[in-house]
Amino acid sequence: MSEAILPPRRDHQICALIGTGHFRSHFCMLCLPPIFLVWRAEFDASFAMPSASLALMSGTTALLLAPVALVAGLCLGSSRTPRDAMLKQACPPGEIGKVSGFVSAGLPPGSALMPVLASLLALSLPCAGIAPAE
Repeated sequence: MSEAILPPRRDHQICALIGTGHFRSHFCMLCLPPIFLVWRAEFDASFAMPSASLALMSGTTALLLAPVALVAGLCLGSSRTPRDAMLKQACPPGEIGKVSGFVSAGLPPGSALMPVLASLLALSLPCAGIAPAE
């Protein structure tokens, strides 16, 4: 009796698709503020309208994302195993230490680097002609 050959799992393709869409969303959000500088010069306008549209978009996202994230978190928490158990299943035999170390090693540097990048962004706003609110 021959065994049926199952098609390969498509988890990595789905994760890559979602990750690419998420990256594109953040990239577009980061591209908007420099475009405001061009719009201001081109249309001789203030930053009020583009900033208001960006604030409206961010507020709408926050309002709609919070309940979805809550439901998704509850569903995933009740149906999925913790991160370490998922890593153990996903990595090759004997490689769990390397994989866990790689995943965990990125958290502290990212957490330490984010305040520095945010400070540099805040310091660059006056150079772009955007005065901080007083």
